[in-house]
Amino acid sequence: MAEIPSPLPPKTVFRGEEPSEERSPLVVLVLQFFVIPLLIVLFCVSLYFIFRWLTYERRDVNDYLGALNAQSASSRQEAASALLNYIQEAKRWQSLSDLNDQLRFDREKFLRENPEFVPKLIEAFKEARGKDPKVVQYISQVLSLVGGPEASDALLETLKEGGSANQDIFVMIALGKLRDVRGVPLILERLDNSDPGVKYAALFSLGFFQEPNAVAALKRALNDPDPLADWNAAFSLARVSAAKGSERREEAVPVLKRLLDPEFVQRIAAGRPGEGGSRGPVLSEAQVELYRVRGVQLLGIFLNDRLRVDLQKVADHDPQLGVRQAAIDVLRGQAKVTEEADFQAKH
Repeated sequence: MAEIPSPLPPKTVFRGEEPSEERSPLVVLVLQFFVIPLLIVLFCVSLYFIFRWLTYERRDVNDYLGALNAQSASSRQEAASALLNYIQEAKRWQSLSDLNDQLRFDREKFLRENPEFVPKLIEAFKEARGKDPKVVQYISQVLSLVGGPEASDALLETLKEGGSANQDIFVMIALGKLRDVRGVPLILERLDNSDPGVKYAALFSLGFFQEPNAVAALKRALNDPDPLADWNAAFSLARVSAAKGSERREEAVPVLKRLLDPEFVQRIAAGRPGEGGSRGPVLSEAQVELYRVRGVQLLGIFLNDRLRVDLQKVADHDPQLGVRQAAIDVLRGQAKVTEEADFQAKH
């Protein structure tokens, strides 16, 4: 029987050269898929830290506060942005600064070591009111982290005076996070605001309070012709239900369950005419997923056998990966809900 020729040419061995041992396929595999990629990653990480070391500039709190009082609006906005990145919660702003750590985990120590911080921050806040909504937005969020009567008083005074839609939105949210019940009547007034974003933020902020008038307003907002108002009201009622010592607000469940239907939410997101002939909001794919993930997470508060069946279908077949993962986490008891995830309204 004739020998079948090899498709590969024979290996050439030069005179005086010892035939080299062929590498083990396992060694080649390790080199290709582990060692070489690891070296590339280490090289990139080294470059990143070298760049950070070369560009690092150490600032203290007073540097940022001083920059907020700059005469140039653009420089003040830049300083406010830097201050927010320096203080604001890490998950939202993708950074975890030393100052943020102190405010979150040892607020009293930070305020004791920086006694002038809050007065100067409030001074900058009052200076920006009515003039620079972006700076008001940044400082409002910082005040919600700092807390205390001075922060609440400054925010209440600002909401009483009123301002632009953006200013009212973030002042309301900050008051909600501080859970100052004096803000409830002022927030309730914004439910009739002609700006949809202000209305959504008011509904979101009411979810921090268990006062009867706040809960009653949220119930009335359920099944609002505006779907985003409807959803934000349901989110807030669910959060109220999750608060310690609060009764469960089952009225939110039917609205939250609608978010399990991807076709229904996509129709709303596309602004197609609803049953009443009105047009809904237009949302991006990312916003649709954020709303649906939040709805799934909050259904976990009311979890029972029937909801477990519904969520299992979502976990098995939903077209959006984030929604499927949220359902899996709820079913496993691993869902983590953050307050910041609630307010996703497009404004």
